[in-house]
Amino acid sequence: RLSTGILMFTLASSLCEQVHLYGFWPFGWDPNTGKELPYHYYDKKGTKFTTKWQDSNCSSRCTQTASSNSASHTAPE
Repeated sequence: RLSTGILMFTLASSLCEQVHLYGFWPFGWDPNTGKELPYHYYDKKGTKFTTKWQDSNCSSRCTQTASSNSASHTAPE
């Protein structure tokens, strides 16, 4: 099952030339620097991240494909 974020991304990308995503990286660190990312919604203390209801791997592949096709921008500016 896809997340509501991916569903909204799909809608936005069908209506807009470019979509900027925030917090869709599936890991808690920046792959370029190795530093921890502070802007994941699930990093809040006491919050447990779960993928029980959504397919994070599929969501990650969707955003990476869109980014490689220049349809979205997922890195901080």
